Amino acid sequence: MSFDLQKCGHVGIGEICKRCLNFFVPAYQRGYRWRESQIMQLINDIIKYDEKHDGKYYCLQPVVVRYDNEASRWRVIDGQQRLTTIWLILKLLGVEDTFSLSYHRNDCLPSDFNNLKVINTTEEQYRLTVACRTITGLLKNIDKEVLLERLLNKVEVIWYPVEGDTTYEHKLFLNLNSGKIPLCDAELIKALLFHDICRGSSQERTLSQTAMAQQWDIMEKTLRRGSFWHFIAGREAIPVCAMDYFLDVHYRTYATAEEMDEYNNNEFPVFSWIENRLDKGEIWDDILTTFDRLQGWYDDTECYNLIGYHMSVAGVARKNKLAELLRLMNDKVTTAYQFKSRLWCSAINDGALISDKDKAKILSNSTEGLELFDYSYDKNYNNVLRILSLVNISQYTIGGLKRRFEFEKFNDPEHPWNVEHISPQNPKNNEELFRVLDSVDSWLPDEIQTLLGYLRYIDSTNERDFTSLKALSNEERVTFEQIKEKILPFNDSDVIMTLPNLTLLTEHENKSIGNRFFFEKRQKLQQKQEEGHYIPQATWNVFTKWHSSDAKSPLFWEESDREAYKSSIAKLLKRVLEFIKTNYDNESEATPE
Repeated sequence: MSFDLQKCGHVGIGEICKRCLNFFVPAYQRGYRWRESQIMQLINDIIKYDEKHDGKYYCLQPVVVRYDNEASRWRVIDGQQRLTTIWLILKLLGVEDTFSLSYHRNDCLPSDFNNLKVINTTEEQYRLTVACRTITGLLKNIDKEVLLERLLNKVEVIWYPVEGDTTYEHKLFLNLNSGKIPLCDAELIKALLFHDICRGSSQERTLSQTAMAQQWDIMEKTLRRGSFWHFIAGREAIPVCAMDYFLDVHYRTYATAEEMDEYNNNEFPVFSWIENRLDKGEIWDDILTTFDRLQGWYDDTECYNLIGYHMSVAGVARKNKLAELLRLMNDKVTTAYQFKSRLWCSAINDGALISDKDKAKILSNSTEGLELFDYSYDKNYNNVLRILSLVNISQYTIGGLKRRFEFEKFNDPEHPWNVEHISPQNPKNNEELFRVLDSVDSWLPDEIQTLLGYLRYIDSTNERDFTSLKALSNEERVTFEQIKEKILPFNDSDVIMTLPNLTLLTEHENKSIGNRFFFEKRQKLQQKQEEGHYIPQATWNVFTKWHSSDAKSPLFWEESDREAYKSSIAKLLKRVLEFIKTNYDNESEATPE
């Protein structure tokens, strides 16, 4: 006797499959959330099920559904996580005749179970494909026939059908999901907005929900694009729910100081703030406006490079900085020129990065006594990072390249950026120098071959005294020191640690080249670039000695190269200052504080 689907009770997974029930997950539902541990627990429980000790059936928690007569399908209000996981298991076990499952965003569920790839386009796709990988791995270590037999014949769900309209369905969803898998602000906000702004006739609600679901999905997909995400979020990794970050920025943009004091101690501050605002339609319009603003900045190369720079160096304050910029543009008296002026001015003025005294010297073509060249690796690391980042960004924006900076690579959280010493941080001893020179013998110039000859001679003596050089004559020692000075020209730690001896590299490249000599680093970076690794333009210019007028010694970083590097930084900063003065000076004066 078939189970009456209009009544509450227990129904087996086998019967659900036999009757080919059609389930639909509405757009207001949060995405799939089960983690590996939860999937593993379900499969292990089914495998370990013992009728003698566990009863006649292994019963899952309720599946709450409402039948949609127009579409001839069951709308899932609660139980989506369990139902989806079971559907995935059946598909990966090769069951053809199973129940149907679809999401409102119909591109969420995987379709090719023989060629699974983790997809990171949307939150749902990412979670679902990772779940498939997890299930596939678990199936390799268990008896699949036992799992399938018990799943179809011994597993039941508590079937709970409800009546009512979509409004009732939304309220029931919110009530049922309180206290279960932790929700994030974005999921709660989505459910709240779907419930409160989708009013009117059934047809009007369906149209409104469809439009909102599509817009929400577009925003999530756009935010998850690496080039977009790292432009607004710096080094922060792309989370499972990118909308959470965006809505937090929106909240910081629109909420008053009093409101933030009131809601910041709540578990879901953004949701609480939106929940207590009266006009939900206006809120949704504001959210779309904020997103459109970010999209507009993304499409404008100058804004893209400058905002990306600010987000890259802002650290944990990046959300507040982005909200500050959004508020500035929401001010109707701020023009587009004023906004760009503010971006440039804050880049060079925030934290007094470039002093007024330095600006005057830079504009007069002087590099002597510039305070910014005294910024050091150990004392002013953040300022060094900001200057070097600004140099890179400026090259792309006004330095002739006129193209978008690659923030997706620059802010990759798996390969964070470090400041690298151009000439080695710690002076190398003579024996270590010999080992390195001996390994690159074939492409050393004649003068270094002379040094290598001295070192080989010392290495062949009984004493092998690389420190005091006793095996050499006085004249040879003088020659030795003169040649060695070309390789290690800076003995002063203040010189080695300051900005003119520093550049940017990813942590990966930084570790791979280590504390090597200049010519070693140059060779290693060339190999890295040939392998497809990202080397910033300004860093590559340093190691190719692009700025040096004398390229006779491409293998060594000498005092003349250091001075040329300082001059190149000063010239680019002069172009920045002149660019601001020429393009934005009048607008800058009118920019509101």
